[in-house]
Order: sequence, then structure tokens, then C-alpha cells
Amino acid sequence: MDRLSVVIALGAVLAAAGTGCERDGDSAAPPPARFNAATTDPQNQRSLAELCTAQNPGPFSPPALAAGALPEVKGWQWINVWATWCVPCVEEIPLIMRWEKRLRSDGSPVSLVFVSADDNGQVVAAFRTEHTAMPDGPRLADPGDLGAWVKSLGLPSAVSIPIHVFVRPDGQVACARAGALSTADYPLIRRLIRSSGKSP
Repeated sequence: MDRLSVVIALGAVLAAAGTGCERDGDSAAPPPARFNAATTDPQNQRSLAELCTAQNPGPFSPPALAAGALPEVKGWQWINVWATWCVPCVEEIPLIMRWEKRLRSDGSPVSLVFVSADDNGQVVAAFRTEHTAMPDGPRLADPGDLGAWVKSLGLPSAVSIPIHVFVRPDGQVACARAGALSTADYPLIRRLIRSSGKSP
């Protein structure tokens, strides 16, 4: 069985805790705490501020990549920055891949792109060989430049991965999040995507 499928349950638990990864020796601030108390109608009562570390910071500028470019899309784009060494990143991948399909079936399609923050492309290639469900995706040209790029997203430069960036069809960043997602975040993501390019 593909290990990527096996880690779904554990990934959901760690993601719920807002777990993030930083490289050894990095001094990254922990992702902000988020209120997760149960409500009678979480979809309507939870705020998008609970999903987004930064909302509407401005136009999206793609990061420098080791090769190629981010795909051009006409609709919403969801960029996930991850790394093979980041356990919460790897463990949430099956969840967000399922959510991409669910959003499409819910009438809120989004193009999901995985951007690796690994130093070595061979490590990423080996990971994808072992985890065949993992789609291909670009790699940052210099992971050391991540801090400067995330500042353009409205995030602090000292931030942990995973990072999630939701870009509207008009090229504006609607939401940037530092830290793993929890299963309770799906209704907020769907609401964000259904905003049809308007500020939520």
C-alpha cells in the first residue's frame, strides 16, 4: 500500500494541531493559534481569519523556481509549499488532494500545485517514485529565499511550512496560510473559492 495513503489519519491529527516545519537551525515563528471550538454551524460561524494568516495582501508574485514556471490557470489556484523532510507537510498531502477533487465536485474548482522547498531535486524525485500518488510539481530555486517571498504574501519572513496560498482568477492573493490544515478547514476553503474572485 502506498505510504502516502497510510498517513492520512495521522496527518489529520497533526494538522489539527497547526503543526509546521522548520529546517534545523532556522528560527521560525510558530503558526498563529486558531480557535477550534465546536459550534452548531461551523461553516457559517467560523471566520476566514481562522483559515488565513493573511487576507488580501495584494497581487501574486510567483517564487523563483529551479526549473520551469507555475502553470497558467484561468480560475482559482492553490499553491502548497511543502518538503520531503517536513512530516506535517507530507501527512496533509492526501487530505488536500482529496479536497481538490471534492471542491471540483462541489462546483468550486481550484488548480492545486505542490511547490517543493527541498534543496535537492533528486530527493524530491525519489520521494515521488516511492509515493506514486504524489503529483509532479516545481521546486524552489533557493529555499533560502523563502522568507523574502512569503513577505510578499503578507506572511512574516520567519514562518514554518507547509504554506498554503490561494490566488483568485484575477491574480490577487485572497488568502495565505502558514501551518498545516485541519479537517475542519474545508468549509472555509470552499467558502473562499466560492467568493468568485471577490474579496471574501
